[in-house]
Parts: sequence; structure tokens; C-alpha cells
Amino acid sequence: MTVAAADFDRVPSLAPAVPPRGGRTHEKTTAMPLFDRLNQGRLQPEPMRDPRAECVRQAYLEMASFYRPEAPNDGWGRIELTAEEMRDLDRLDREARDYALAFVCQDETARFRISGRPQPHHPISLAAIWALEATYLLCAGEEGNAIAAKLLRLALKEIERPN
Repeated sequence: MTVAAADFDRVPSLAPAVPPRGGRTHEKTTAMPLFDRLNQGRLQPEPMRDPRAECVRQAYLEMASFYRPEAPNDGWGRIELTAEEMRDLDRLDREARDYALAFVCQDETARFRISGRPQPHHPISLAAIWALEATYLLCAGEEGNAIAAKLLRLALKEIERPN
């Protein structure tokens, strides 16, 4: 029997995976993240043992309402899941754990995938380069935050610039 690496950090949930009929778990709109709103009243999964992996898992859960890179996709950011699969919180947690383990492994081996495009010689965007440099600075400590913010603003200007 083969056991995936993510299974060691996984605790099965005893609660139902979908919110009550009607889809709302509360009446008021809140600033609470999507994952937390969907999980109200649900047994929370156990954190991952490696604090770095847990940090990455939490980041994945925060961005999951608009971007799920570990979900089946078309390679251009469009997720290919049914509405029911999108609401499956166990699936989301598995995605987050798989993403976290892969991220930490890439960090430890210093091998990252930079281009998501299938063409090997497609140019990398300026915004991607600046965002990557900002990433290095953000991981180095607070002293790099000011320069990282400037790089991210530069990248955002490039993305929003009309073609």
C-alpha cells in the first residue's frame, strides 16, 4: 500500500463537507476569509508539522477563493472543477497540503518553476521578474520589505499598463 506524503499530515473531518442547504452559514457578510466562513462549525484540520509548510498551506487557503494552482486547470488560471468539487473542503485541504509540501521541497532544493507556459522560449514578463525579486526580499526579513513593496508596485504598474 502506497501512502502519499500529504496523508501523514491529514486528519479526516467528521463534519459534512458542504454548508447547510441554501449555501449560507451566517446572515451577515463578514470580512472573514472564504475558507473560514465555509468552515464555521466544522472541525478544523490539524496544522501541518513543518511550520513552513503550514504557513504555505494557510497562504493557499487565503488565495483559494480566486486562485487554486493545485486544482485541475487549463494552464491559464481557469480551474476545471465542478461547483460541487469547488465546495469540497476536504479536497481544498488536500490541495493546500500538496501545494505546501511541493513549495517547501522546491525551497529546499532551490529548484523553482518560473514559467507556467508550455513554450520553452516564451519570454518571462517584467512583472514576473520584479515579483520574484520581491519574493526573495520578503523571505529575507523585514529589512527588505520597503524595497519589496517598490518592486511589487512596479510589477503592478506593468500588469495594469495598457498594451
